[in-house]
Amino acid sequence: MYSQKKYLICTVILGSLFLVACSLSEKNKSISNQGITIEYPQDWTSLKLPGFPILVKEKAPSNTAKVLCNFAVEIDSATTNIDDYIKQLNQKFSTSKYIDEWNVIHEKKVRFKGYKGVEMISSCSAKGYKSKIRQIIIKQESRILNLSTTSSLESYDENKKITDKIFDSVTFE
Repeated sequence: MYSQKKYLICTVILGSLFLVACSLSEKNKSISNQGITIEYPQDWTSLKLPGFPILVKEKAPSNTAKVLCNFAVEIDSATTNIDDYIKQLNQKFSTSKYIDEWNVIHEKKVRFKGYKGVEMISSCSAKGYKSKIRQIIIKQESRILNLSTTSSLESYDENKKITDKIFDSVTFE
């Protein structure tokens, strides 16, 4: 009798875990390009933009203008040193005619999926819209990968739950 109850409880628990896992995977789409795969929310949209093998964004909730949360992968095969890449990146953003108030809030060395890298948290303003950006920059073989997410300043913490899952889902072939 005791072993039957134990078996029944284990079956119910395993069945529940399976249903949760299935429902989580149904809520995500995946995209692969140039040896990189990510999973992103079902209600987001994939975009094609030169220089970004992967770019996904949340759908606009209405016709009001706002910074939409996005996740992008940028590949730089011309630069092989992370520090040089970051200098170029900071130069590009701080001198852009479209971006005001570029500010690096936080920069630290990290390991991401087994690769040494740098995590940068930055903020900026573009035409009055304030944004916060998280970038994880790694060197993979002979290329630099910049995995980044941008969100409005006021929605960053809420969107971080979603974008953390996207960062966690990244795989490399």
